Amino acid sequence: MVPQLPVQPHQMVIQQLLEDCRQRGLAGGDRLPSVRDLSGRYRVAKTTVQQAFRELVREGLCRVVDRKGLFLACAPPPPAPRLSTIGLVMTYQRYNDEDNPFYRALFEGAEAEAARGRRNVLSLCDWKTKGPLQKNREVEQFRERLAGFVALGIYDERDCLRLRDSGIPVVAVDYQTLDLGIDCVVIDNRAVMLDLAERVLSLGPGDIYYLDLERASDYDPAVPERRGAFGQALEAAGRPADSPVPVYLKRDGTGIDQLVSGLQPHKGKHRRPAVICTDDFVANRLVSLLGSGGPVPGRDFTLAYIGAARPQYPSLESAPALIGAVDFRELGREGVRLLEERVERGPGRAARRTVGGKVVEWPGAGASPG
Repeated sequence: MVPQLPVQPHQMVIQQLLEDCRQRGLAGGDRLPSVRDLSGRYRVAKTTVQQAFRELVREGLCRVVDRKGLFLACAPPPPAPRLSTIGLVMTYQRYNDEDNPFYRALFEGAEAEAARGRRNVLSLCDWKTKGPLQKNREVEQFRERLAGFVALGIYDERDCLRLRDSGIPVVAVDYQTLDLGIDCVVIDNRAVMLDLAERVLSLGPGDIYYLDLERASDYDPAVPERRGAFGQALEAAGRPADSPVPVYLKRDGTGIDQLVSGLQPHKGKHRRPAVICTDDFVANRLVSLLGSGGPVPGRDFTLAYIGAARPQYPSLESAPALIGAVDFRELGREGVRLLEERVERGPGRAARRTVGGKVVEWPGAGASPG
């Protein structure tokens, strides 16, 4: 694992001071500004500047002359490579929570790619709970120290703009990104969903349900441009224009009753229905709400969703399913690669990368969804 960069303001003062010396062409024997001057210039406490001075003396870069001040002992060293440190900005606390396997995989992939390139990682975590002032303070504090930011799962447009306006490269990594002129890496959602829909159709299902959280979905089977890949695939296969049937769940589980009634085995019902979920989080919510007494995936209905090749949620481990498998770690890795390319080529038109997936069959507890 890449060691985390400690948050030490006096090190920022050292880097800024040495950069000022390089720009001014100072050499050994030249006098440095006073503690008071640097405190005002860098907007830090005098004790922070004094700590920076002590470290410069300890490292042999400066020397103290009684009653005269601090002097350079030699020419300032060349700056460290700009790509020595990459900032990973995350919505949650480093994505170690088992409830967020998607985000955790993003972080692990980005961190692994940084380690491969011998980069340090600075984690700016928990942006979901931090206020605007705290976020701005973090961005400003590290702006001159980083090669760039890789934003993992940052949905808020204001946060994307906050990073973009920092003046250093930014790559956003997520399911989808806002059109804000930022380099981004996304899942090729449409292609993955289309493959998944075609696999579901090949099973010859009965009724098909499209399940999403109420707050997140913009799916509307009555509007062609909002039918999505699932609806388009079904229409091409000759299914009715109002198929699949949309079902929306609230956080408290409201909406599940409509789905349960359609999934219950009925006399004379020869074809097994199918439920297509937007992702593994929604599929997990469905299986959890159904419980032990509800319809059983693989037996009473076909379950399909986008997620990792192996289910990341305990409730899905025993649920047979068709999965539009996406390598979330590859998303994180690709984000770091794209950032390195952006730093090398400099400013320009924003680049967009996609990471695809493939449909796999998860047998669950030994049963087959097909």
